[in-house]
Amino acid sequence: MCFGMRSFGCVGVMLLAGGLVISTATIGVCQIPALLPSASSEGEPTFALPPDTATIQRAPAALPTADEAKPTPAVAETQTKSVTTPPLSTTETGPGTSVNFAGPDGKGRNDDPNGARKDPSSEKITAAPADPADELDVRVTAFKEVEPSTTTYKQLIETWGEPSGETRRQNQAAVTFKFEPFERVDVALVDDVVNTIVVNLVDPLPVNEVVPQLQLTDVRAVPLPNEAGELLGQVYPERGVTFGFDPNTKAPAVRQIIVDQISAEPFVLRAKYDFAQAYRKDLKDLNYALSLDPQDAEAHHLKAEILRKSGYNTAALQNASAAVGLEPKNVKYQICAARIAAELGQFQSALSRVQKQSQRNDLTDLQRAQVECLLGDLQARGPNRDFQGASQRFVKSIELASPLLSDKRFAARRDAKQVIIDAHMAMAICVASGNWQRKEEVSTKWLDRGQQLIEDFVKFDQGDPALQLIIHRRRLAANSALPRPLDPNEDAEAAIRQARELIARSTDDLYKRRIEWELGTALADAMQIEHRRGKQLEAIRYAETAVGLLEGVAKTRPLTARNEFQLGGFYFLIGSIYAIHNQNHQEAIAWFEKAKPRLSTEIPPALKAHQGRFGEWFVSMGVSHWQIDSTEKAIELTEKGANMMKGAVDAGHLSEAALTVPYNNLAAMLEKAGEADRAKNYATLATAIETEIEKR
Repeated sequence: MCFGMRSFGCVGVMLLAGGLVISTATIGVCQIPALLPSASSEGEPTFALPPDTATIQRAPAALPTADEAKPTPAVAETQTKSVTTPPLSTTETGPGTSVNFAGPDGKGRNDDPNGARKDPSSEKITAAPADPADELDVRVTAFKEVEPSTTTYKQLIETWGEPSGETRRQNQAAVTFKFEPFERVDVALVDDVVNTIVVNLVDPLPVNEVVPQLQLTDVRAVPLPNEAGELLGQVYPERGVTFGFDPNTKAPAVRQIIVDQISAEPFVLRAKYDFAQAYRKDLKDLNYALSLDPQDAEAHHLKAEILRKSGYNTAALQNASAAVGLEPKNVKYQICAARIAAELGQFQSALSRVQKQSQRNDLTDLQRAQVECLLGDLQARGPNRDFQGASQRFVKSIELASPLLSDKRFAARRDAKQVIIDAHMAMAICVASGNWQRKEEVSTKWLDRGQQLIEDFVKFDQGDPALQLIIHRRRLAANSALPRPLDPNEDAEAAIRQARELIARSTDDLYKRRIEWELGTALADAMQIEHRRGKQLEAIRYAETAVGLLEGVAKTRPLTARNEFQLGGFYFLIGSIYAIHNQNHQEAIAWFEKAKPRLSTEIPPALKAHQGRFGEWFVSMGVSHWQIDSTEKAIELTEKGANMMKGAVDAGHLSEAALTVPYNNLAAMLEKAGEADRAKNYATLATAIETEIEKR
């Protein structure tokens, strides 16, 4: 006989007085032959092509969905009692966003009634999202007047009579009763107080016959799968009720009804197994779970992941750090914390954390694959970009995780597919950005392979459908990194279609905003590509939609320093199109004014290598002000840009020859402004650089 029936998770089976109870089980390891790219070199490296998708063997399908209930005659005599829901953290984030756009001062759905578009930087959101107005309806379930955590042993005997069997061990007891119409009712007690009631049915009943009679119709069920993803039961967190399914029936049929006290674990599981991406509901579950058990590391971790995806990275890092503090040896938690730290620009902290994990000798192949993938990402995106080193990490990650692609264990298979997809998409960016031959061909093949993996993941293993949008964003990002970018229209239009479908299917505002940000970022890349291809009208068309999306989301959530610079660069590029190609400097300056606040803060570590480019942007802004006779502003912006460029030259990120442009511009501007001495100084600096170049 087993005691303490409190454990949920990747479920197995344990027995309580002969009955089936859901419990945890350990995940094993299974491997199939690896799927690896090869490597070769010829002058510039010729990068390896990805493995063939056709070699993937699909494992059993993923978890079933919850039941649909229909009224039938009563099964068990139960009642419920309300429990006060603990308060949630409060931050109201407002409605969804619009893609309407008219210009830098245009009117749209997100504007104020007077038509002035608000600058998102004036509406900083720092706290994590929550919705206190819609609290969980938590009520303890009682069975035949016996209630877990309340009824004592004495009251149990007074209510149900003498048991047919009883076993005691220290402060725990298991008591068995027999009464119609049930085969047997088992009760577990701790310190002589009822802990759990297990009702064993004579014959299994369809789920949709049991649900309405226990008043569970309005409660979202949580699937309880085994390692292969096969459903062993389901739990209703707000009522403390679990169904144990009969293993001998094809369709889910209830063999046991387990009535338990309200605990954190089922709420955590519901968030974990939410494949519908209902972020608001998941956060509500996790907040409630943490109110019951603040030391639940998995709850902190899952909350961190949702907050990260929703763009609340500072709050996410707090929860990720809490999870690591509670379970420092958990690799998954360490990776999550490092990934969020990197998003916040804390690259050294992130790198140190992941390197420590890579030095461990107790990692599984899957864990090591995840570590290698993140190390590669940090190498590719960090301050000192190393695309070749990163690519080796990605290949190693794929090598380690590929044997698990057809693993029968649901969780292991999903994690393997996710890390392999991540590695493929990151590899494509590496190839497009690095010093490789056949960049266009090879990058495209890695992305094609990644897209095939995504389709398989979403169809067979409950993969996040947002990946079907993200792959097009990555295609556009890789395209923008090529020396001669290709027509972006196909991927841009595919991204728009996918985003529309995802938004139409979702009822969660946080998820919708995530999709809007992904689409806005994708279209910003499409705009940059069209600008470089000389198609300025198409570039402006993409910019109009991207601005509406990005600004709308920026009003509802905090931006990282990297996001701020990216948005500033986006505004600058729009302005430069008006300045250079339309010769409309007034319109250009309107966009530059939106860009300046975002480009004037401290440069994030990951973007330090681009300091010279940012300086050139300020020099370009100065030219537009010069064209409209705003001399003082032109000088101010050009000097700011020149100083940034000089810093980039000193750091080895920019050729000194680039400084001749701002120095000559400043010489001309200052001469006109009547500052002959300063003008002469800049002219001398420019001449010295030009002379040195001629000597070389």
